[in-house]
Amino acid sequence: YLARCVGSLAAQTLMEAEYIFVDDCSTDHSLALLQELTASMLPSQVRIVALEHNGGVAHARNAGLDIAQGEYVIHADSDDWTEPDMLERMYRLAKESNADIVGCNFVNEYGDRQTTKKQPYADDMHENMRRLLDGRIFPSLWSSLVRHDLIKNHGITFPDGLNMGEDLLFLVKVYAHAESLVSTSLPLYHYLHRPESLCATKSRTGIDADITIAGKIEAYLQRQGLQHQYQTEIAYRKFFSKLPLVADFQDKAMYKEWKDIYPETHKHIRKYKRLDAKLRLELCLAARGCWLLPRAMSGFLKWQHSLRERKTKK
Repeated sequence: YLARCVGSLAAQTLMEAEYIFVDDCSTDHSLALLQELTASMLPSQVRIVALEHNGGVAHARNAGLDIAQGEYVIHADSDDWTEPDMLERMYRLAKESNADIVGCNFVNEYGDRQTTKKQPYADDMHENMRRLLDGRIFPSLWSSLVRHDLIKNHGITFPDGLNMGEDLLFLVKVYAHAESLVSTSLPLYHYLHRPESLCATKSRTGIDADITIAGKIEAYLQRQGLQHQYQTEIAYRKFFSKLPLVADFQDKAMYKEWKDIYPETHKHIRKYKRLDAKLRLELCLAARGCWLLPRAMSGFLKWQHSLRERKTKK
């Protein structure tokens, strides 16, 4: 994927841009390929950082931020690509509006099909924070152009040691200090969904990372004196981070973990309208210690579904 990504960056029309590529101690020929692919770009625009030790994605992102010199910062993942005028459009919009953040829509690529993700940005930063926390705004670094001074002046970094969810925490910190956001409705970035990626496979490591990030978000907003403004949304984020632990109510040990993690969020279950009424009922029962009933309901529905499938096949 690297050739397509670098090619789309080399085709950008914004001549003021600098490109920082971070190789996180890759064990294949990625670094050599990168050097070959960037050879045709202006040497003054390209900086390559080859890390000596693999520290994970957050560490790699911080390494890039440490040496960035541009007025604004945006990220690209090596398996994605951008429209050739993405940086030009977003930077000009930032200069015209003097905004701290410029957002854009993006294209989700799933093999042979594509869908456009429309980010519901608002004019008010408090509302944007609410939408980021409750999942309406997808935490995409690659569709967020951020004023560099805002990042430096507030010491905003990625949480070293975490390889998932670091983008959400970073953007929460950015939104907490930003005064303005403007957006374009154009889908300027193409995000590739791969079945084997960390995001696509919800492993226990990924669930634990989401739970940790939710706690770090609450702690950060508390330190900034903002927790009271977003209590409902923080509870929502904490609750949904642990929700996969009771995906089908079949594992009693995981249910006990779910019950003990962020129990203060259970009082908000009825407000989580993104969940259907049946699941909200099951979760309310589970929160009160009635684990067997939701398990029986889930098992019955699975049996009913399999019965319908057998009848359909006949």
